Amino acid sequence: PTPAPAKPLYRVRKSWKDAASQKGAFVDLDNAKDLVDKLGTGYYVFDENGKVVYPEIKDAPVTAPTVSNGHKVGDAVKLIDNATYASGAKIPQWVKNSTLYVREIRINGDIVFSTQKTGAVTGVTKATNLVKLNVKPATTPSNQNIIEVGDEVRLLSGATFANGKSIQ
Repeated sequence: PTPAPAKPLYRVRKSWKDAASQKGAFVDLDNAKDLVDKLGTGYYVFDENGKVVYPEIKDAPVTAPTVSNGHKVGDAVKLIDNATYASGAKIPQWVKNSTLYVREIRINGDIVFSTQKTGAVTGVTKATNLVKLNVKPATTPSNQNIIEVGDEVRLLSGATFANGKSIQ
């Protein structure tokens, strides 16, 4: 008898060409999505042809930092009591007790968060699971010229994007 054709694998990587960044390969798409949600920023699910299937990527113009449900990249936030990861998995109590930082806001409104402004991502959740905190960064002469994720900045007249396009 002829063997059944192999089922396609969904690969979790930073890019299709970066095989060394692969964190897993799954027959079940939902398992691959769950891993991407846990890994957070920079990881995608690719089909067997190298096309990104999750998170959905849409061609969109370059814009200022994305805002979702009042949250902005860099905001200090807390999880609400019954919050879960975007995959539906339970979030550990130590994460719920932590001050978290918005790291990325996905096109579908999910928010990538971490327990630090930089470093490893902790997880992904729905924007409605987060409450913004009123935490203001310290401003001292030693850090006035350092821009960090979440800082408010003003653009100078005539400023352009890194690709040279005009900012409107």
